[in-house]
Amino acid sequence: MSIKSVKFDYSESTQEDVIRFSKTKSAINARCRKKLGKINCFICNQSQKIINSHSIPEFILRKISVNGELYSSAGIIDAPIIGDLKGLNKAGTFGLLCSDCDKKWFADYEEPSNYQTEPNGKMLAQIAMKTYLKEIYKKITEIIEWEDEFYTLPDTKPMEDPSDMHEMFCRWQQYKNKVFISESHKQAAELDLEDFLNKFNYSKAFLDTDGKTEGYYLHFYQRLNYVVPVATQVRITLMGGFNDEVINTLNDENKYSHLHICIFPMDTFSIVMLFTKNNELPLRPFLRTFKKMPLPEQLQVISYILFTHSEEIYINKETNKILKDSPLVVEMGKISGITWSTDTTDPFQHTLERIKQQSLTKRHGFPNLLSEEYKLS
Repeated sequence: MSIKSVKFDYSESTQEDVIRFSKTKSAINARCRKKLGKINCFICNQSQKIINSHSIPEFILRKISVNGELYSSAGIIDAPIIGDLKGLNKAGTFGLLCSDCDKKWFADYEEPSNYQTEPNGKMLAQIAMKTYLKEIYKKITEIIEWEDEFYTLPDTKPMEDPSDMHEMFCRWQQYKNKVFISESHKQAAELDLEDFLNKFNYSKAFLDTDGKTEGYYLHFYQRLNYVVPVATQVRITLMGGFNDEVINTLNDENKYSHLHICIFPMDTFSIVMLFTKNNELPLRPFLRTFKKMPLPEQLQVISYILFTHSEEIYINKETNKILKDSPLVVEMGKISGITWSTDTTDPFQHTLERIKQQSLTKRHGFPNLLSEEYKLS
């Protein structure tokens, strides 16, 4: 069995390369948006104007921005193919909602004054709902990309200039065509989409009943008396625990237990939260061990998990410069950006390989980005 991954080196790319790459990427994104633009609002199903919604409230992103700009975690590994420097109007955005639904359904958790105390179940449900909407948007976009004839690229000669990002982008598309764009991988994306839709419906059902059904459980809440330099609102599929024991096993239905992580920097303090759906049994052993740890170690664990499991992390520009000098951060950041494939038909063996790559035993020595050492003045 082997795990395949694709990595490109952008260190020698020129500004002209970046411009050429950006134009190509923008043309493809525009085609996807055009197809998506024909859909109704995902919640009310009315033919309304679809807006750019933030998966993380904009007021939170603003706290760590410099002149309206901040970095995604891609900025640490110098991967403009993902898109590193972000403006506030583009950071963590997606297009599935009309303005009325965006305001109506998420008013509680997007109100800064509501973070003077622990969030209630309604706020957690709103966070989960918004998170899954972003995931749904990403999966719909992937499926559209795979169905688009633009991605059927001809074979090319071996690369003469490894620093040419435009050619790298075309090679990346060819790699996707060869390795991932098959009926089985399209089916996997559709199964992911189905799972995210079910979890979205779960959160919506909770909100529809005004919290009278089963909802979410807040496992960890910490109010730090300083402003951290990162912001995120994600769901994580944690494959392995603290001793590399299996938590989630790769399966044919793409259904997993998710851990929600929120890091919300405010004016003078920061909120760090972990929560799950009620009765997420596979995560209980991990959470029991986590809760027994001292706070500094808990915060370090969260920092490590984020950088090995997610690309939806937004970072202050000055902090980004510091992190780029950490070999461990760069290495772990690249792991989160790897596209996984495998020659094995054994899901359990594939799971073990994933756990080995992202092992929590590697967390020691990882910068604790949530500690006071990295606080913003």
